[in-house]
Amino acid sequence: MASLLGSTSSSSGGMLALVTPAGKVPGTGLLQVTKILHSLSSGGSSSSMKALLATAVGDLPGLFGDYPFHRDIAPSAIFVALFSIFAIAHLYIFFRNMKCGQSFWPSFGLAWYCIFRVIGFGLRINWAKDVMRVKVGIAATVFCVVPVVYVSIMNMLFGHRIFTWRHPETGNAVWFAVIMNVTYVVVLGVIVMGILGQAIPYIYFLDQHHLNMCRRVARAAAILQTLYSFAGICLIVNAYTFKPGRIDGRFGKFYKHGEKVDLPATISPTWIESTNPMYFPEKGSQHVIIKDTPEANAIRVISNRRPPAGGLSNHHGHHHERAPKMTTNVILILSVSVLLSISAAFRTASTFKTNPRGGVNGNPLGHWLYHNWLMYLLFGVFEVIVNVLYLAMRADLRFYIPDMARKRKSTDPAYVPSDSTGVLGGPDNLSKPEVDHINNVSYSSSDAGVPAATATATANPRNSDMERYGNANVPHGAVVMPLDEKRPF
Repeated sequence: MASLLGSTSSSSGGMLALVTPAGKVPGTGLLQVTKILHSLSSGGSSSSMKALLATAVGDLPGLFGDYPFHRDIAPSAIFVALFSIFAIAHLYIFFRNMKCGQSFWPSFGLAWYCIFRVIGFGLRINWAKDVMRVKVGIAATVFCVVPVVYVSIMNMLFGHRIFTWRHPETGNAVWFAVIMNVTYVVVLGVIVMGILGQAIPYIYFLDQHHLNMCRRVARAAAILQTLYSFAGICLIVNAYTFKPGRIDGRFGKFYKHGEKVDLPATISPTWIESTNPMYFPEKGSQHVIIKDTPEANAIRVISNRRPPAGGLSNHHGHHHERAPKMTTNVILILSVSVLLSISAAFRTASTFKTNPRGGVNGNPLGHWLYHNWLMYLLFGVFEVIVNVLYLAMRADLRFYIPDMARKRKSTDPAYVPSDSTGVLGGPDNLSKPEVDHINNVSYSSSDAGVPAATATATANPRNSDMERYGNANVPHGAVVMPLDEKRPF
């Protein structure tokens, strides 16, 4: 025992070789090594134990972010506090929007991403108190790596909504939806690959062949993570590379110059009139989509100052100058994608390095990619910037699409087509008695044979509300139907 403790001044490779089974690679099976070292040092002093463990750590494989020590407690605590604030902010926005009448679930997802970050840095603090707490270390590593993939998927979702705004017929096509959904699901496999590839060598003793297999799995997961981080940029580039129109139809048909391409109807949350950090839509201003109406079949897109698809689609609703600006949306997604891609690329590069950790007896660390400051910059500072951008620029308003259509309720108002295209309008908060008040309609035939409808209620209290929502002028041929009668569309 004394000779073993006295050998701490020798190379760390020799130290781990003493406690590693024959045929296995020293540095693997750290969970088993700690048990052996604790049992061997049970009769030694605490200082000898610390020297022994420090020597063992020097021969372990280099780790992105390095193995934490007491100097890692302060920066980890700072990021625990910051991401806790961000989690609260995302949850506040989510529940405030729910109270106002619109559901933006990505805010809830971003809150959980911040919670994962809090757990990851919190576990790192615990790990820093004893670097040989292998189970804590594995959990800390998982909760530091997984959130990067998670937030990349959120950013990819926002990029998908920009693509759908510009190409609604493709972004909502079945084949495109299948591709995107498979991409979202595959991320679970990427996470599992990353966890297994990095955790197994620390749990079990491995020979060189199986260690190389784990390293290849970890590298593949890291590469896929980088691709996910870059996906938001790819979606935006494709959205603006092709002009609005049927992308899928172009593969089998060449449209003549000037030929009109009809696109499906779209609908957006036109009640969003600002992206101010403190702005929330007024409760009751949201337009509810009801099943079995033309609006229910429209493709839901994000709000913007300009009509979607370059004006080629039959869009439901009007636009105003205070709506979100698409240029700002694009800049936001591109900025976040660049930050996440840089972070993922550096971590991917670290998986291709097999240098020992080093740092024992005055020796430098095996590679600068293992320095802890790099992880705090990429997983800490960069992602703080990402959350500030999402919150300050109100991603919940910029990338919100109307909620899915629901069944009609007895308290829902009747809808009035506001133009010849069948766009449904009218205030959402109109009560049924007010609807019945204007249901008496008389008809006359015009010279063109088109029926004209005239409401007999001239002093209708609904008129002020209709002006407020931009539906004051009901066109010829528009019929206000009671709730219990069959509609003409």
